[in-house]
Amino acid sequence: MIQRHQRAATLVAALCAAFSAVAVGSASATAAPPPAAAQSVSYLGHQFTVPASWPIVDLGKAPSTCVRFDQHAVYLGAPGARQDCPTRVFGRTEALLIQPAAASTAPAHTADDAVAREFDTTGDGFQVTATYNNDRALAQSILASAALPAPSTVTAPRSDAAAGGQRAPLVSAAAVAAGSTDFTGQGFDACAAPDSGSMSAWKSSSPYSAVGVYIGGANRGCAQPNLTSAWVDQQASAGWRFLPIYVGLQGPGNGCGCATITSASQGTAAADDAVNDAAALGFPAGTEITYDMEGYNGGGSNGSLVVGFEAAWTAELHAHGYLAGVYGSMSSTVGDLINSYNSATMPDVLDFASIPGSGTNTVADPGIPGGDWPNHQRIHQYTVGHNETWGGTTLSIDGDYFDVQVSSSAPPPAGTPHSGSSGLTAASNGGYTTAWKGQDGYLWLADGNGASISAKGNPWLLGVAPNTTPSIATLSDGSWVSAWQGQDGYLWLATGTGTAITSKGNPWLLGVAAGTSPSIVAMPGGGWEVAWKGQDGYLWLATGSGTTITSKGNPFLLGVSGTTSPSLAALPNGGFQAAWKGNDGYLWLASGSGTNITAKGNPWLLGVADSPALVTMPDGSFEAAWKGGDGYLWLASGSGASITAKGNPFLLGVSGTTSPSLAALPGGGFETAWKGNDGYLWLATGSGASITANGNPFLLGVANNPELVTKADGSFEAAWKGGDGYLWLASGSGVNITAKGNPWLLGVA
Repeated sequence: MIQRHQRAATLVAALCAAFSAVAVGSASATAAPPPAAAQSVSYLGHQFTVPASWPIVDLGKAPSTCVRFDQHAVYLGAPGARQDCPTRVFGRTEALLIQPAAASTAPAHTADDAVAREFDTTGDGFQVTATYNNDRALAQSILASAALPAPSTVTAPRSDAAAGGQRAPLVSAAAVAAGSTDFTGQGFDACAAPDSGSMSAWKSSSPYSAVGVYIGGANRGCAQPNLTSAWVDQQASAGWRFLPIYVGLQGPGNGCGCATITSASQGTAAADDAVNDAAALGFPAGTEITYDMEGYNGGGSNGSLVVGFEAAWTAELHAHGYLAGVYGSMSSTVGDLINSYNSATMPDVLDFASIPGSGTNTVADPGIPGGDWPNHQRIHQYTVGHNETWGGTTLSIDGDYFDVQVSSSAPPPAGTPHSGSSGLTAASNGGYTTAWKGQDGYLWLADGNGASISAKGNPWLLGVAPNTTPSIATLSDGSWVSAWQGQDGYLWLATGTGTAITSKGNPWLLGVAAGTSPSIVAMPGGGWEVAWKGQDGYLWLATGSGTTITSKGNPFLLGVSGTTSPSLAALPNGGFQAAWKGNDGYLWLASGSGTNITAKGNPWLLGVADSPALVTMPDGSFEAAWKGGDGYLWLASGSGASITAKGNPFLLGVSGTTSPSLAALPGGGFETAWKGNDGYLWLATGSGASITANGNPFLLGVANNPELVTKADGSFEAAWKGGDGYLWLASGSGVNITAKGNPWLLGVA
């Protein structure tokens, strides 16, 4: 992927001599205007007028020919599965590929993909790809000479196409997991994706376990007959990891003679095109796509243009839920990015060419500061194009060393529903432990203090059900217990310390209603209690220790509304207090012990919009917070099933379908956090139904329900999914925040 501009004029001459007999010598076809010196080519019932200097290549007679769009040629037939391509084919010019396709009764149609710089015509039994660089009119006139329909602009999502593969609609389900682009170890890339036989031979005998594939872009030079969603799925099943590479517009003064960037905003269109290409191949949101930026005259205005382009690329990929990578040479792309590291939007992954650099098993380089892309965010290209043979199969490749572990930090696609807040608990060491559903769908854990994370991970790859969030509590011995709805729909439990899980399981196969989440608390005498909405629609309770349930039940068959979830708190005497939205839309309360309820009711018929939050006080009373039917923050205090104070002081709006979080202060009173109607994190303190202070410090964007805990010194810790899709943390006191941040860019589903 560096300075790829081998033009191979001798190959063109050889092809002219070898396949000139395929040309049909009539220049009478209706091209408007025809090339000055033209030849006529007949194939699959159509006659095309093309420049006389273009070689005509019969792929049926020469199936190993590399179909290259960086040089003028006409290719007849389907590209072979084992093209003999050099690694460095970049740039596009005017070229034509005509190949068989399925029979169809639909009228022929020509799509104009201006971003990829190609026209694609599909008709009854044929498919035509006409690429171009500077002479779009020539490509269009060649199609017109065969009486093919005029092009229409591509507006629908597209896959990589007829450019040696097939064009298909955006896939509805991913072929591979988002983590398929995470990998540590040796990888390679080839200009054309190898056939499955070659991949199998290399998987069993080579040191490589990751493959770079060129998914699209205005300067991708090789046809990709093998690169389909089925191929991606097959290779993933065989254990391969991937590096999807997009070869779009290049920097000014580039060495490949490629079409160049003229505006930073073009990075947005490139990202949109790349997302369509990736999705059609089965790469879902959460995967990383690398932009191949070949060497150019770096620094100055060129550098500023490229950095701005890459910032737009990254921002737009994030808007679609994908992660952004950028490939480049140390003397141009990498140097310009490093110089802007703290002042511009940076890609999530840096893929740098340093030959041989610091070796074949490292992503360290003296030219890259250690603090830049430090968290498993690098790929090192350590060799350029050369042949290697493994398992009897020879490929022309570049060699790469991967250290990429970023899929869990992927931002959510714009417009997708949010799953709710992450679980948060105060740790015995004065810090916190938090649990959430990552973008990979697994249970993630982190611990730390303030806005810092000291450890993180997704041990055991434990799946969390869609649109749900785990709950976590600190036990009396300093360990934690977590409860969540698994991908099987059952109640799952785990215990552990830090980010390590010591036991896990789904005892009794207890069903949890779809889209709802359990609430778990530690009991003062040891063990835990958990509450959830069962698949029968009723409030369920269970007690136990470790991952063992000692009692369970749904006393009184108390209904829980829709996809709302109950909230649970431990009483100082060893009992519990629960709050939920009933099927009647009102706030319901219950208290009891174990799985027995001693008091229940919906006092005052207080309307609830979503799931309420609940805490208990040292005297055994409770405090509840919720979004009322009027859209404002409501508060209530009381004991058992009785409310002694209630109200919506200050008419503080709560956003959309989100819910507030609540924590008790050690000196009495409460702290609450919620997403305001302005989209920012709001905080308030008070007592009973009164608020003594409120505010939205720092205007911190919130995407879902924030979670809140208080510590022994009266300070608080908050965790939430930020507007950027990452896990955000803040600590402070009252309505003041003293530390905040999104360390490690950890994605929240």
